[in-house]
Amino acid sequence: MTNDFPALVKAWLRQEGRNNQWLADQCDVKLSAVYSWFSSRGFPEDKQRLIESLMEKGEALAKTSQNLVLDFTQDEFDLICIAASKKTQLPRVWAKDRLLELVEMDANQMGALIDEMQAQEYLPPLSNITDPAAEAELEQKRRWWRGQR
Repeated sequence: MTNDFPALVKAWLRQEGRNNQWLADQCDVKLSAVYSWFSSRGFPEDKQRLIESLMEKGEALAKTSQNLVLDFTQDEFDLICIAASKKTQLPRVWAKDRLLELVEMDANQMGALIDEMQAQEYLPPLSNITDPAAEAELEQKRRWWRGQR
């Protein structure tokens, strides 16, 4: 067994948003056994192989999933972290959930959201756009979101 295996498992669990209880369930052991593995006792060989297999499966799934990279200011990211912590979620899980909720909104809700975003100055009002092509594109998007295609 490698000496850094416990550190690898801890980092992997954290990255995947999993905890020791999830690991105990996957290994069909009590939570106290998992705690003892991370302490001085170490991981039994059969459980280490199982965990390595779980980690490999996670990597294979990650390769087939789609990723979305977003840039935030530190203040914006701090707000996301605060909101996520109120829901006891990781920021990436919280953000994914919120994005999927937005996708599921009906046209009226999206129209109201666009109005709110415009009021909060997240979307520029049409009067601030001087490029006719950009103005037409933005108006087309607004109509689509409002269901006025």
